[in-house]
Amino acid sequence: MSICETEKKKVLGKGAYGMVYQHSKTRALKVINKKHFDKNEFLINYVLGEAKIAPKVYNIERCDNNVHIVMQKIDTTLDKWLMKQRSAKSKTKAYTKIIELIKK
Repeated sequence: MSICETEKKKVLGKGAYGMVYQHSKTRALKVINKKHFDKNEFLINYVLGEAKIAPKVYNIERCDNNVHIVMQKIDTTLDKWLMKQRSAKSKTKAYTKIIELIKK
């Protein structure tokens, strides 16, 4: 089933560019208006998620005028989650991948 057809459950948050809904017990569905979607920002978020520096991104799909992103659900604010201590090795790995993406 397409994530575009996924039932939007409980609202977890709202921002200037879209909404975040409960998708499952461990995942959230972020719905962003496509005019505010930035592919490069998404790629950086994907890399940071893989390095466990930002919430992990599982899937993305364009749906009419929106972009739907299934991502790791966090039980705190993003600011607090990002402030958790991360290992220097994981940060270095993420920054290296970001630089590689920027060079492309």
